[in-house]
Amino acid sequence: MRNHSPALSLALALSLALALSLALALSLALALSLALALAAGPAQPGPWPREAGTEFLSLSHSLTEDRGQPGRPVSGYSTLYAEYGLGAGLTLGLDAGRGDGRGDWTAVLFLRRALDAGHGRHRFAAELGLGGMGGAGKEPQPLLRPGLSWGRGLETVWGPGWANLDGFIVWVPGAGEAALKADLTLGLKPGADRLFILQLQSGHYPGAAPYLRLSPAYVRRLGRDGPFLEIGLKAGLAGEETLGLKLGLWRSF
Repeated sequence: MRNHSPALSLALALSLALALSLALALSLALALSLALALAAGPAQPGPWPREAGTEFLSLSHSLTEDRGQPGRPVSGYSTLYAEYGLGAGLTLGLDAGRGDGRGDWTAVLFLRRALDAGHGRHRFAAELGLGGMGGAGKEPQPLLRPGLSWGRGLETVWGPGWANLDGFIVWVPGAGEAALKADLTLGLKPGADRLFILQLQSGHYPGAAPYLRLSPAYVRRLGRDGPFLEIGLKAGLAGEETLGLKLGLWRSF
């Protein structure tokens, strides 16, 4: 592990403070807009840039049982995900979460840029996230999260769909450690008010075995102009023996 200079540590700490302040402002603004606006439709996943001036907000909570550790209580985790279209292929976003038990939290403010001209089958994007992580009794640590995304639209006999692959490196400079994450998503939209999503999630965190999870979900609009309700499951396929349930609300405006 390499040690970093005091100047770099100070710069990262200042960047963390700025990122968290911007993240809080963005989340409050989007939450207010959510309460006032009408839904326009579900999120566009992966590398597709959000149109200028449009916003997306997702709130979710998941419950997970670790079948590899009998007797361990079910753990809960809440997430807030938001995007705002800046135009010119740029999307500003917030990805934050907090656990129920030990209070572990993560907050990342990111900027995604489209790498293609918006033509052809394939779409590519790159993003850079800056934020922090911590928990009860833990000192907050700054983190950097660069990522790349690929996606393409699909036409099926059941309706339009999509496929996308998202990969990230989560680097915690203070600990000198990095985690790797990659998610493959397949989506199907058989109607204007419903979606089917199948996601294969993988990752490798320091001090833990690499994992592979399967996460199917069904998304349905509530009412004619209401938000979208997501009901999902997740199951560990390798590296863990977890089984979980996820409930979420989506809204675009």
